[in-house]
Amino acid sequence: MNVNPDDLVETLADDLWQMWRMWSERSYTGERITAEQYWILRMLERERSMTVSGLAKRRGVTPAAMTAATRRLEAMGWVSRVRPPENLRKVLVTLSDAGREVWLRVSTERRRVLAHLLRAMTPDEQDTLYRIARKMRTLLMPVDGLPAPSGEDHDYGQSNE
Repeated sequence: MNVNPDDLVETLADDLWQMWRMWSERSYTGERITAEQYWILRMLERERSMTVSGLAKRRGVTPAAMTAATRRLEAMGWVSRVRPPENLRKVLVTLSDAGREVWLRVSTERRRVLAHLLRAMTPDEQDTLYRIARKMRTLLMPVDGLPAPSGEDHDYGQSNE
């Protein structure tokens, strides 16, 4: 590796951010959609409906933050929020037809762009990328619904898996 170890974190942070930005730009379908909105639509597509608190726990955010996010999506016409008569404290969130269409357009285009990038890699490079991405995701995953700790108190680099 030709990168100075002192510059590695900054270089990787910049490269990852630029890759995400360019991937988002190349797969733009006309919808202005944030990463959080994309995640919520993806979860609702998979699960059909979820409670606000269930979405919040899976995302590792507060129920209040998820309430605000789902209200914005409801105002856009992409989700429906309903209180079931048997439990008025619970709010169920489901994809609307418009939300499902947005999800399909955006996810299809993002997969198309990623497939194009992967075709330019050797099978060994694809395997390495897959293993590194899975490991980084695992290290960043919430535990028991709580986000992984941030800052110096978390030992991100010590796993030898």
